[in-house]
Amino acid sequence: MKVNDNYVVFILSNGRPNEQLTLNMLKDNGYTGEYYIVCDDEDITLSEYKEKYGNNVLVFNKEKIHERTDTVDNFHKKTSAVYARNAIYDIAKEKNIKHFIMADDDITDIYIRFENDGKLKSKHVNNLDKLFNYIFNFKEKSGANTVSFGMGFDLIGGLKSKGFTQGYRRRGYCFYFCSTDKKHAFIGTISEDQNHGILVQQVGGLVFTLPKIQMMKEEEQDGGNNELYGEQGESLKYMRIFYSVVPRPDSVSVKITKSNIQKKKNFNTMFPKIIREDVKK
Repeated sequence: MKVNDNYVVFILSNGRPNEQLTLNMLKDNGYTGEYYIVCDDEDITLSEYKEKYGNNVLVFNKEKIHERTDTVDNFHKKTSAVYARNAIYDIAKEKNIKHFIMADDDITDIYIRFENDGKLKSKHVNNLDKLFNYIFNFKEKSGANTVSFGMGFDLIGGLKSKGFTQGYRRRGYCFYFCSTDKKHAFIGTISEDQNHGILVQQVGGLVFTLPKIQMMKEEEQDGGNNELYGEQGESLKYMRIFYSVVPRPDSVSVKITKSNIQKKKNFNTMFPKIIREDVKK
C-alpha cells in the first residue's frame, strides 16, 4: 500500500466550523492526503462549514441514519456522534473508498510512548503519512475490524501498566482505522465507541487500541457531544455504563463502591474463545 494512495481521513464534526483541531493537527504534522469533514444536514452551522471548507465538507441525512440506528433508548435525541459514525461507512462505500480513518474533530496531538532509562517517555509524531501507512498495513495483516490509538488513561501505572506491557487493548475510540469490507454498525446514543468494541468482538471480530501510540484531545470545547453530555448532569457516568449493559448484559455490569460507580467487565464471557483441538467434542 502506498502512502495516501488508498485511504482518506473523515473528520466527524458538529457545531465547530471554526475549531477544527484534528484537521490542524494533521496538516501541521505531516499528513498530505485527502480529508473530508462530515456534517449532518441538521447542523445549524452547516453553512459556515461549507463557506470555509467547500468541497471538503460532506453532508449526510441525519433523519435517514437515525431511522436505522439502534440508539439503545427511546429518547429520540439526535445530538450524538453515533449517526455520523454510521454515515461515514455509507459515504466511503459511495465514494469507492475501502480504507479510511474516522476521526473526532478535537484531537490536538499524536505521540509515541516508549521506555528510556527506566522511565516512560514520549515523542511527538511529525510524519503522520508514514505512521498511518504502518497502521493500515498492521490492520490488514492482523485482520482487525478497527484499530485505534490510545489515550493517557491506557498507561496509568507507567511501564508496569497492562497497556504498555501487553502492547494492545481490545477496545477503540476517537481515531479509528477502518475499511468498508469490515463494516459493523455503531449503536447507542451514549457509549457508542465502547459498544463498538464489545459487539464487534462478540461475533469474532477484532478491535485493537495501540496504547504506545497516544493521542491528546481538547475537552473544553463547545459543540460536538457536549450538549448531550451536559444534559445528563450527575447521571452521565451511570448512563455511560448502562448503555453498554443493555446490549451486553452477559459481560457488562454496574459495580457500586462506597464512593463511586464503575463499569465491570467479565472478559471470560465477553469474547469468543478458541477451543483446543484436543478438547473439542
